[in-house]
Amino acid sequence: MSLRDNRFILVCFIIALFAFFSVAHAEESASSGTNTANSSKSDFLDHMHANFFATLHGPALNHLDAAETVDQNGKLAKSPMYLDSEAGATYMFDKNLGVGAVLPFYLYGRGEKAQIGDAGIKFVSKKTVSDSNFNLYTNFILQFSTSDYSKNRGQEIAFKTTPNVRYTLQGTRYTVGAWTEAKSYYGAKSGKVFKLYAAPYINYQLNPSLSLNLEYEMEADHFAKTSASDFQMYQNDLLPGVVWMITPTVMFNPYLQIFTANKLSSDRMALGALFSASI
Repeated sequence: MSLRDNRFILVCFIIALFAFFSVAHAEESASSGTNTANSSKSDFLDHMHANFFATLHGPALNHLDAAETVDQNGKLAKSPMYLDSEAGATYMFDKNLGVGAVLPFYLYGRGEKAQIGDAGIKFVSKKTVSDSNFNLYTNFILQFSTSDYSKNRGQEIAFKTTPNVRYTLQGTRYTVGAWTEAKSYYGAKSGKVFKLYAAPYINYQLNPSLSLNLEYEMEADHFAKTSASDFQMYQNDLLPGVVWMITPTVMFNPYLQIFTANKLSSDRMALGALFSASI
């Protein structure tokens, strides 16, 4: 699929997304007897939130001039560096509950190639359990097999959840938490059919916008045509980095990726970065 085709799909997705929310809001306004167009529009926009998240898979530490990224063991691979991204929009019914849509997409190299992932619908609870120091975010995502990759391996639909937990130690600058993911690739006849992922972390706040972060991520996968209990460890790595809150809703997190499945060495390290923004 060409970059032009992917841009067309992305534009259609965004148009369809906003059309969906416009219709939903129109029905809500009609049922509640809203008569003022300007106040209705303002109310709708107040409930809408857009977000963008991206992970840059960069070069090996000892081959910074290479255009390739590394494999799950930290070794320089023949795969080009890429940006693993997701755009979405959510209609929040209140400060906690919302429903929306997500669209993953990938950019390879220096933007020479783009690929659209599986579009989906998400249900979110931003504050499933929350107080002044603790917060548990939960969600449930249905992803439809809209990409060629998913279609080619027989995937019918994917069920995904990415809860995260965060706890600030009272009276200190330390925060601990974890990012997690569980995903079922229902119907897939080859490759990965179930994924388990966890990334606990500890964060130290230097000032209101800058902090040091140490994260350890783990992923185990179950593959097609293997026994139900057969999970294989895919990747283990340590991620020391810096978190910069450019604004309260824009974050940039460059890090060093240290692969730990084998012995530690400079030829098993890579550079990467996270970026997120929301409005």
